[in-house]
Amino acid sequence: NHLKNPAVTLSAEQQAGFKKLAASVDQWLKQMAKIRENIKKIQEERGQFSVQIDQLITQVAASAAEVACDIKKINGETTVCTMYSAIDAPLNELPFKEINARLRGSAMAGEKLFFGDSGAFHWKYHPTKRP
Repeated sequence: NHLKNPAVTLSAEQQAGFKKLAASVDQWLKQMAKIRENIKKIQEERGQFSVQIDQLITQVAASAAEVACDIKKINGETTVCTMYSAIDAPLNELPFKEINARLRGSAMAGEKLFFGDSGAFHWKYHPTKRP
């Protein structure tokens, strides 16, 4: 009973220990191969998600290209803030009462863009870039 190198000869007890060690190492090697396979799958999924995120950012930028606010003449105390809204329906399709309620709701108020009692105001949305 010789290993590949005939200069080394193992006793029966050593051969049993070697086989046990080889079986243990084989188990670890198989687990490492599975882990590498899982890592590869996760990296592929990450790449796919990254592409999807980039596509969504492009779509948001395209749809937001026309988002703007123009107030030509301000008479009286006026506050203009950004507004966060669920995408349940475009604001221009909602009844006036619903739009008014959303505009008055403080939970959706974002960044204050303007506060004053006279003049004019122009603002255009610029989506933020992905980090």
